[in-house]
Amino acid sequence: MSQHDITVKGGKSVRLPTAGKYCDRDIVVSAEGVDLPSLGNEGTASELMKNKELLNSKGEKVVGTFTLDSELITQDELIAEIKSVLQNKAAGGGTAPDPREQYQRVEYIESAEEGTYPYIITDFYADNSCGVEVVASFTKLQDRIVMGSREDSGQTLFYCAYPLSTSSSYYGFNSGKTMTASFAVNTIYRLQTNFLNSRLAVIYNQSGTQITNSSISATLATQTAPVAICGYNYAATGTVSSTREFKLYSARLSRGHEVVRNYYPCYRKSDGVVGVYETITNQFLTPETSAFAKGADIDWDAVI
Repeated sequence: MSQHDITVKGGKSVRLPTAGKYCDRDIVVSAEGVDLPSLGNEGTASELMKNKELLNSKGEKVVGTFTLDSELITQDELIAEIKSVLQNKAAGGGTAPDPREQYQRVEYIESAEEGTYPYIITDFYADNSCGVEVVASFTKLQDRIVMGSREDSGQTLFYCAYPLSTSSSYYGFNSGKTMTASFAVNTIYRLQTNFLNSRLAVIYNQSGTQITNSSISATLATQTAPVAICGYNYAATGTVSSTREFKLYSARLSRGHEVVRNYYPCYRKSDGVVGVYETITNQFLTPETSAFAKGADIDWDAVI
């Protein structure tokens, strides 16, 4: 039996057995340095997939960031690596699932039901290397944060850029900042904050022309609340805030120079439930409250 190696910083090699159900290879997390007690070797990769969490050697849930020697690897990074292996042998063999079989992509999902705006909580925790890109349009140019998280009442923010008024925009990367440009309602924009570790906040119009940008000098404090879609996840209160009306056409999250989450609006064919499909980890995510309106059906390969 061949094995797949995952390299992390600090610690020692730890074998994560797969029980043969989800993958035909052992997965070994390889590292150099001190022991790696946070992971242990009792949990199986199939359990990690099912629970979307890691367990320590005592079987306790571990959330957030693992400290390995003097360097860090986040839970999100390790789970993403494990899932990338398991996808190739999903549910007893074969290739990763094709979303076309169960889900229909749509042009956009719309958060429009006043008072009960829907939102989604993802499994992605942001740190200083992370970035976000969304494609969205707005019926009002006000405080409408499409995607992000916030750690506390201070300026500890991870927000995508968004139009704040007809003449300015806003983004958050540890601290918040405005940018000047001309914006219009019901117009599609591509909105980025440190996407692919660019250290820039950038907004493009639908034709791909850059209309404003700002350099990011702040250092993002590691977030303990996962990023939300259609609002920001506020760790200090445990709630998703700034849920407002707008249309979301797509969203991506990056870690370093790699896209690690890629969200497309869609609905489940079996029951019509509207949400987003994440094509890298093959997850269908649905709103925590209420329901999204949706645009017209489009092909999965369509570019907006």
